[in-house]
Order: sequence, then structure tokens, then C-alpha cells
Amino acid sequence: MAVLVSFLAIGGGMPAGAAPPIDRPAAAIEQPVEAEALRRALAEAETAEVAAPLRRRLEILRLHSNSAAADLLTARAGAARAAGDVGTALDLLDAAIAVAPHWAAGRRLRGLVHVERGAFGPAAVDLDAAVRLDPSDATALFVSAALRERAGEPAAALDLARRAQAADPQLPGVSETVERLTLEVEGRPL
Repeated sequence: MAVLVSFLAIGGGMPAGAAPPIDRPAAAIEQPVEAEALRRALAEAETAEVAAPLRRRLEILRLHSNSAAADLLTARAGAARAAGDVGTALDLLDAAIAVAPHWAAGRRLRGLVHVERGAFGPAAVDLDAAVRLDPSDATALFVSAALRERAGEPAAALDLARRAQAADPQLPGVSETVERLTLEVEGRPL
């Protein structure tokens, strides 16, 4: 769980005050192509310096729900979270997901707010949905791994952590988590 707390502390998930771009209607057509190229580049990034801008750009694309209403609600949720009003942030994310139910990043964001509140069951539900909707979302995979580990499911946690590492090998804490869980689940090689 310490990895999860440190991940959230370094800004994992919803950036405070960050708003998805809502002034780019034509971008919805370009997004899938650009997102796929960014996913590939991120999975192949060999250094944290190379990965960081790729991760930021991919997050900007993911935060764009293709619904102006959901984007506005999410921006307000980010402001509420930054102000310490996690309850309002959760209510706004609930509304955003009602408007855009198949938006993976919205599910991830709400899952992270649930984690902040200590509501690990609802967090796991949202993060599992986020992973189903976007199997390459390393953040959702990594936080899901932490929740599985916390629930006493080290094999499931290892699988999720490995998937996070494959999607973003430079994600802070992911390599250490995979190494630790590998030893716990598989033991040391002979």
C-alpha cells in the first residue's frame, strides 16, 4: 500500500486543477491514431526522461472524454479535489461517468478518489472497469495491483503489475513492485 500512497503523492491519476481539452472537437478523429502511437512509444521508452512527456500527452488524450459535459464535470472534480473536497469531486465524477459511461479515464479517476477516501471496494470496481475499457492504462493497472496486493491476492497483483510494466516500464515504482511480487509469488530462481 505504501507504493500506492507514494504513487498518488507524486501526482498519479488526476492532476490537481487539470482539465481535459474541450476546445478541440476535430481532435476526436485524430485521437485514436495519436494515442496508439503514444502507447507504443511509452511501452518502448528506455528512460524516465523519455517516458514522462509521452505519459503526459497520453494522459491529456485519455482525459478527453468526447463529451463536453463530462469534461466540464471532470474539470470541476479536479478543482474540488485540489481544494480538499473529495466528496464533491466524487459526486462530480459520478455525474461525468453517467454522461460518458464507457470512458476509461473517468472510471480510473473515480477509482483514485475512492482510494483517497479509503473506499477500496468501490475503487477496485472502478479500476477494474477502467482496465477493461483501456487495457494499456498503466496507472489503472498499477493501482489495481496495489489493491489486489492489499486484498491478499499477490498472484493477481503480480499479473496486473506486469501488465502495467509492459504498458509503461518507466512508471515510478512499477519495476520494484514487479520484482518484489515475483519473489513473493514465484520465489527465487534456482
